[in-house]
Amino acid sequence: MITSEGEVIHKQLIENHLPKEDVTWKKIDDVKGRGLFAARSFKKGDVVLSDRPVIFLQHTDNRQYAKTCCGCCRFLGTLEHQVLHLQRTTGTSSVKTPLQLPSISSIDVSPSTMMDVVDCPGFCGEKYCSRECMMKHYKNQHEILCVGPITSDLHPLVVFKQFALENNELFLLAAQLIVRIITIYRDSGIFLGDELMKMYHNKTWQEAMSPSSVGYKPEEIHEMMMESLALTTKAILDPIISLLSVSPPPPPFNAEKMLTTISTLFTEKYYSHLLGMIELNNNSIDIESPLQKYYKKLDELSPSDKSLVEKILNPILDKIEEMSYEDDDDDDD
Repeated sequence: MITSEGEVIHKQLIENHLPKEDVTWKKIDDVKGRGLFAARSFKKGDVVLSDRPVIFLQHTDNRQYAKTCCGCCRFLGTLEHQVLHLQRTTGTSSVKTPLQLPSISSIDVSPSTMMDVVDCPGFCGEKYCSRECMMKHYKNQHEILCVGPITSDLHPLVVFKQFALENNELFLLAAQLIVRIITIYRDSGIFLGDELMKMYHNKTWQEAMSPSSVGYKPEEIHEMMMESLALTTKAILDPIISLLSVSPPPPPFNAEKMLTTISTLFTEKYYSHLLGMIELNNNSIDIESPLQKYYKKLDELSPSDKSLVEKILNPILDKIEEMSYEDDDDDDD
């Protein structure tokens, strides 16, 4: 059963996003945990729920194809900017892109794709769709995880991120979630910690992973997890303590108790359940880009405009397909 503190955080993370007249959440049983239930009848095509993830990450492989906001995953820049980015990525820039692609009246291009791009204040290379989005993301987690001010490849945060990229991006999500737990604690005085495990279905990472499907033996999964935990601890524990020393949680505040509380996030037991929870609740989501929407509507252009756009986009699409096959072959090897 969630405590009163846990209920407050649950509302912050989930319940505030639910349209009460459409869906409701309630406990099913001790095994299945909580679930969402329809509060009214729905017609085919109705949006049942629009929700925001607690944490998210653009897949590293996808970054070469899509320029998106680090804080909300909105696509950045104009259609022309996206095309130029893809031309550079795929090496197909021999076909000159016009300053403005022919317009298609039936496409509603979101203003978010036309915003000025805002750089991370730490100059790590991350981009944002607005200053507001950047400030929120920086305050919630990126302040601890930004590698911009770091100059050495041997810095603990750089070493950890490189390890995660080479082994499993899940470790990056876990670091994000640990930092988010801390910033909620800083801002509200409520330590999510164990309460998080009561909100979401979870097992240990070894239990959540299927060795046959990932190609690792159980002992190898455990070894990888322990190395990730050690690198995560070395990378973010001291910065977290420094952050809370400068901006402590609201009173009543006890520094000794704070250190004891924080240390629970870096134990083998907690970290294993944290990874398992992310593994079991993680969803891979495909977001249609404005450029994809544009390509689907090319038949609405005049023959000459359609021919012009196809000369630009078709080489890009062919190259992306070729690169995807090469990545699949590398994974098989």
